[in-house]
Amino acid sequence: MKTIKIYHSFKNNIGTFIILLGFVLGSLFLLYQDSCKYMRILFIRIPIEYIAWLGIIFFGGYGLLAFYFLLKPYLEITDHCVIIDDISKKDCVYFKDVQSFLLKRSSNAIDIGIQYKVPVKGQIDTIPAGDISIPVEDLCLILNNRILAFNRPNYLY
Repeated sequence: MKTIKIYHSFKNNIGTFIILLGFVLGSLFLLYQDSCKYMRILFIRIPIEYIAWLGIIFFGGYGLLAFYFLLKPYLEITDHCVIIDDISKKDCVYFKDVQSFLLKRSSNAIDIGIQYKVPVKGQIDTIPAGDISIPVEDLCLILNNRILAFNRPNYLY
């Protein structure tokens, strides 16, 4: 079977990237303008160049991170597991351990719950799916079909 790669939502990340690009352009404007050389913050005179460079570094760095999320897959669904590549860690949920995937709705988000055959401490119990490029219901259906295909090798979906 083919590996399926699911990315973060393009719409949300490109919106964040454009807003951050606006802040970087504002910082560049502060850097190259000549009418004001100092800014007062709590009775301290700070050169405007320092504030502009801080804005460029902070907003530009976060903008590069948002652009990186556009290129990096968040979920990879292979023949035998789901690889969840989050910011801080990379988890793998094997289909041999999973009974089914189900939708979990909270107040404002929909996650994919994992129902294991035998619960073990330390396993993840949900896949955060609030900001992905396909509908969550379709992803849950794909994952359940992969479980069926893993358990029955002749199963076609």
